[in-house]
Amino acid sequence: MNTYVNTANHGSLNMRENPSSEAKILTHIPYRTILDAEAINDEWSRVSYNSVTGYVKTEFLSETKAVTREELQEVYDSLKNVLKTIEKILK
Repeated sequence: MNTYVNTANHGSLNMRENPSSEAKILTHIPYRTILDAEAINDEWSRVSYNSVTGYVKTEFLSETKAVTREELQEVYDSLKNVLKTIEKILK
């Protein structure tokens, strides 16, 4: 299943050697990276990133892409311009 890295602090996600918080960290996966994840239990998922396979906490994966403040601002500005155009037409 395709998922996105969605850490609370927008930081990278630790990929570990086995499904344990005590396991060796193999690499760090950047925020918003798309991964193919396989849940192995309620807490851990198996993922591959840059040819490395390991385990990450499932709670930091999301089926939807996190949106940045800048992206939201762009959408807001665009919608605001559309509304101004509609207001002009309706007058």
